[in-house]
Order: sequence, then structure tokens, then C-alpha cells
Amino acid sequence: MNLIYSVKVSTTEFFRLLGSIGIALAYVGTIIIGAQITLSLVVVTAATTNSLCKLSRTSY
Repeated sequence: MNLIYSVKVSTTEFFRLLGSIGIALAYVGTIIIGAQITLSLVVVTAATTNSLCKLSRTSY
């Protein structure tokens, strides 16, 4: 009876550990995806700002 109880406790702790690892991996994946989107926005904003500055200096 005591052996069965100890197996159940360790299994529960094992699945808690797996859940924590899964949450950590999801968090890291979200950061990676967010970084790609942010980098794209920075590049597009810089390119747009640069082209608008060149247009404002041009005389027609």
C-alpha cells in the first residue's frame, strides 16, 4: 500500500515537472515569435521614415 502511494506521488510530481517545462517552452516560443515581429516592424518603420525624409527634402 505504501509503495503504491509513493508511486502515485512521484508520478504526480513528474507530470507537474513536465507541465512546468511545457509552460517554459511555450513562453520561450512566444518570445522568439514576438522578437521576429518586432524586428520586422522596426525595419519597416526605419525604411518608411528614411524614405519620407528623403521625399520631404526633394524640391519639385
